[in-house]
Amino acid sequence: MLSFFTTRTRALGAAGVLAALATASGCSVRDTPTPGATQHPASARTATPTPSQAAAPASTPTGCNPAAVLSGWSTARRAAQLVVAPAQEDDVLAARPMVEAGVGGLLLFGSAAPASLPTQLAALHRHALGGLPPLVMTDEEGGEIQRMANLVGNLPWPRTMAATMTTGQVRALAAQVGRRMRAAGITMDLAPVLDLSDSPGPNATYPDGPRSFSVHPAVATAYGLAFAEGLQDGGVIPVVKHFPGLGQASANTDFGRASVPPLGTLRSAALLPFAAAIKHDLQRRDRHAQGGKSEEIETRLRGIRFREKS
Repeated sequence: MLSFFTTRTRALGAAGVLAALATASGCSVRDTPTPGATQHPASARTATPTPSQAAAPASTPTGCNPAAVLSGWSTARRAAQLVVAPAQEDDVLAARPMVEAGVGGLLLFGSAAPASLPTQLAALHRHALGGLPPLVMTDEEGGEIQRMANLVGNLPWPRTMAATMTTGQVRALAAQVGRRMRAAGITMDLAPVLDLSDSPGPNATYPDGPRSFSVHPAVATAYGLAFAEGLQDGGVIPVVKHFPGLGQASANTDFGRASVPPLGTLRSAALLPFAAAIKHDLQRRDRHAQGGKSEEIETRLRGIRFREKS
């Protein structure tokens, strides 16, 4: 899978497979016929691991074949890895049944994460089906789009970052936030936004507003990639969004249907930051995915084909 998923929906739908491919290379993940049959003997819980220990999978043996591991999984087991389940950041243990069922990811909602979040996530991971913990993701974009600023620190709106900071400063700031997210048990950030926009918002009419770094493709690309690289420096997987450019949409799709300009128009501007992210090959450079102990994920986006509506 890819770290640079291009819409919120695709990011959520595909994130679990990334977890599977990243950690299945450890060859210790087994298909578990019945989620309810997963047992955790008392003898295996005599020592309580730290959050970082609990979240990190076993190191990858030499010569392990992820495809061979996945070939032994049932269809249901694979399908579960395509599911990302919602969870409230102040009550993540309520997601235990979904984690036991093998979901590929957890999407945390809320506005102020508790200080106990790392401990809660560590406890939750111990119930993961087959020993494969889900990716844990949230939205830390900047401005008003932050779920756990109380734990990781405040970020300016992306538009403000581009107007007042260098790309190096943005990368350093994102790395600092990424390290704090990782310490809190978060492995994926649904950011940065690579849409082009200079509109107000975000609101029902304008989905992005200052969530966009710039209306200019070169600026949005430079600052968006700097933010993404900073997250990777901090050990967190970035997700660029909202492909193919929500900033040019006629309305906010959170509130209803919308349309985007013709493909030719998108190719000339809105698609350029996403093309740059693909060319930059963010995921292949990510050595921190799933604790940095799994093989680098070699799956790449080879090309995207579009068909215009007639």
